[in-house]
Amino acid sequence: MSTNPLNRDALVVGICQYGDLPMSAQLDTLAKQAEQLAQLLETQGGFKVTRLPCAPASV
Repeated sequence: MSTNPLNRDALVVGICQYGDLPMSAQLDTLAKQAEQLAQLLETQGGFKVTRLPCAPASV
């Protein structure tokens, strides 16, 4: 049994809620793109991905 000394973890965040924009102007496309990136990291890069698909933009 061999172990991989390198863990491949990724956090993918899709910011789509901006407090200063009206609901009609929120960016839902970014959440879709974040999911596409997460899938690519999993299938092509062997990453274990944690997703925050539609997180609010805040500091």
